[in-house]
Amino acid sequence: MRLHVPLGICMLLVGGCSNNLDQQSATKVMTSALNGTAAAQVKLKPVAGAGSASFDGDIQNPAGSGSAHVTGSAASTAAGFSVNFDIAFAHWTDLASNVTLDGSLHEAAAFSTMSPFVGSVKITGDLAATGAVQAAVAFDLALDYSPTKLQVVGNVGGASLNATLGL
Repeated sequence: MRLHVPLGICMLLVGGCSNNLDQQSATKVMTSALNGTAAAQVKLKPVAGAGSASFDGDIQNPAGSGSAHVTGSAASTAAGFSVNFDIAFAHWTDLASNVTLDGSLHEAAAFSTMSPFVGSVKITGDLAATGAVQAAVAFDLALDYSPTKLQVVGNVGGASLNATLGL
């Protein structure tokens, strides 16, 4: 299972910008970071028959170079699964957008199902972006998944987000 948010789709998500990152820059950073959290999420999917999963290790960037250290767990709940992890990016470079990320994010999620994702995700933290985007980037995103749509609300580097995307 891999959640990948293509750059073209993310361009539709960024609704407005403040005095910080412009729309294109915020989109590039968000796309790279969401690809990283998606790669981490795969490590925290409980195997069939198991009520929980945990991971404390490094992952390699599947869309470029660099790595990230992930520490977290997933546990079965009465409503599905809860997932919490921290991801520390180390020179996580997205070759398509020429953006490199360093810094940490925290993800807290509650899913009724893990495949497909149905539930809500909160991502917060601070990253340093270099390459095509040069900025300190604060994250405060809420993502709500259903079988047919993804809703994103929050901000990335000062760019306001409030959009619904059909899946």
